[in-house]
Amino acid sequence: MDRWWRRFLGVYDERFQHKYGFLRKEVTKSGDEFLKCGILDFGFARVRCDGCGYEYLLAFSCKRKLCPSCSKKRQIAQGEFLINEVLEQVSHRHVVMSIPKRLRHCFYYRRELLAKLSKLAYESVFECLKIAAEAKDVHGASVNVLHTWGSLLDWNPHVHLLVAWGVFYPDESYKGVSNIPVDVIREVFEHKVFKMLLREGAISDDVVENIRSWDHSGFHTWVGPLVSSPTFRRGLCA
Repeated sequence: MDRWWRRFLGVYDERFQHKYGFLRKEVTKSGDEFLKCGILDFGFARVRCDGCGYEYLLAFSCKRKLCPSCSKKRQIAQGEFLINEVLEQVSHRHVVMSIPKRLRHCFYYRRELLAKLSKLAYESVFECLKIAAEAKDVHGASVNVLHTWGSLLDWNPHVHLLVAWGVFYPDESYKGVSNIPVDVIREVFEHKVFKMLLREGAISDDVVENIRSWDHSGFHTWVGPLVSSPTFRRGLCA
């Protein structure tokens, strides 16, 4: 891996930059740290049992996204935490919401807009859930994870959401809803993102009109299958 990584870094500018853009510092840093993961030469902790006296050396891990081992450990730990401490025992869906490539630069140079993008993604789904439930004084629940990289580790801000597929009433009762057309959620999200970027002065009306004139605007929403809790006991589950 070390040999191929160094070779990749050496030829990137010539062979790949014109197609994928400049190599982000975060990518090179992650790759370098991954090559040190689990190697005692780069640091370790000595673990010892006070009872029997057995001890061993535990090499430091890189905790980087590129590392299959560290990513899997973090995924399992986070999943257990969500199930045991955060999520209600109701049905959820995995939702992914992304923006056109033409708008990605707005968030690269103004990182404070990323939090607003994540919030708009949740608001778009919740508004559709509320309409589908025919309810007003309710609230929803979602765990959002903002990603800033794509499959090629290029700059691609998008939002992953684990959404309780229904609404919660003030008395803590819950009502699940049926399927919502993906295009409806996408259109709400598109409208909200354009409105926010215009308000922030990140784009002009001409950009909005141009993108909306395309056959495919570049906004994308994916909604996964319903994941039902085995201990679901709160109201209607669609």
